[in-house]
Amino acid sequence: MLTLAQTIEDQRDLARLCAERERPRGETLDQNALYGHGRILKMAAGLPLDRPVWAVIPHGVSLGTASSWDVGAPVPTAYSFMRDKDDALSQQGRRALIRGAAPWVHLDEMIGAPPPGGRGTLFFPAHTIKGIDYDVEYDAVADALVALPAALQPVRVCVYWADFLKGQHRPFVERGLEVVSAGHNMDPLFPWRLRHLLSQHAVAASNTFATHTVYALHAGLHWLHVSTGPIRHRAEPGREADYKPSSPDFVSVLESLLDVGAPVRPAAAVQLADDLLGVQRQLAPHALAHALVSAERRHRLSRAA
Repeated sequence: MLTLAQTIEDQRDLARLCAERERPRGETLDQNALYGHGRILKMAAGLPLDRPVWAVIPHGVSLGTASSWDVGAPVPTAYSFMRDKDDALSQQGRRALIRGAAPWVHLDEMIGAPPPGGRGTLFFPAHTIKGIDYDVEYDAVADALVALPAALQPVRVCVYWADFLKGQHRPFVERGLEVVSAGHNMDPLFPWRLRHLLSQHAVAASNTFATHTVYALHAGLHWLHVSTGPIRHRAEPGREADYKPSSPDFVSVLESLLDVGAPVRPAAAVQLADDLLGVQRQLAPHALAHALVSAERRHRLSRAA
């Protein structure tokens, strides 16, 4: 587990924090290694960390169609925290399904209540992935953040590891904004770091709506949408299929609740966040352990068949 003090210390060397990483030991599926999700579930269940999770775990939050990457993962069990994904992840009943809460929800008990006194704004620029860039005027975004009212200052910018390696953090640094990061998406400590960074602030902000919106609302922050105009993607040759935008339904629902030009935390948005994270589905440790062990047994039997 990572402490707040360690998270702050990590920010002193962003080059190391954002450096390329291989999949960590302890997981066989890339999806489960992403953002430390498999690690969180094993900790919550009291299982050894070097024991792979044999149920595919969705890595993000959305509405609408389930990721084909998750639906087609080569394991006979899926872990589902979003009700509207149950049918797709279970392959319409042909695959076993564990209904539980998102790994992010289990951090509530592992980390505890955030320390009082969070202030300022943590801004998440629309992030890219390897092979995909966005046409975003980062200079204009940085200027907009500097111009936010004093009540929303200081503003820190939480950059995605791939964007840091592309140098897209520089316009923010040049304007005197502090840049931080939760680290590489294959870093198993990513979610602890992100949770601690959020806990230092009163407001989360972005120029897009994504999983971080839901995480921030669940963590108790207000949300500020910073409009920077349309965001268009550019794919390197052969990488177009890698582009996976947030579903239009997901974006439109969050826009209707949160795009009001001021920090807000409406009850309807908080309820939506909790529903998307499956808060009411959270399994007790023994039940979660039983489900994960059963998934492992099911996987072994499928391999032997």
